[in-house]
Amino acid sequence: THARWRIRRVVEGLGLTLAQCSYMGDDLADLEVMRACVLAVSVPNGVAPVKAAAHYVTTTHGGRGAVREYCDWLLAQRGQLAQADAVEPR
Repeated sequence: THARWRIRRVVEGLGLTLAQCSYMGDDLADLEVMRACVLAVSVPNGVAPVKAAAHYVTTTHGGRGAVREYCDWLLAQRGQLAQADAVEPR
């Protein structure tokens, strides 16, 4: 799909592969990229097949803090949430 091609171009420009990336999606057009990534995330208002393909579904809806929730979840999984919370904003 066009989305996968565009995303792959960005990822490869960073010297990575999709298999090294995470992706958050909510619609059928996101499925191909989600399946190619090591960690797929969706939101509760995503379509059923996308939520089923996700490794993690946020409790917060898209546009309401879902990305922040996912980032906090990921940092917590890595044991780095408290460290990130201690960083002062610029």
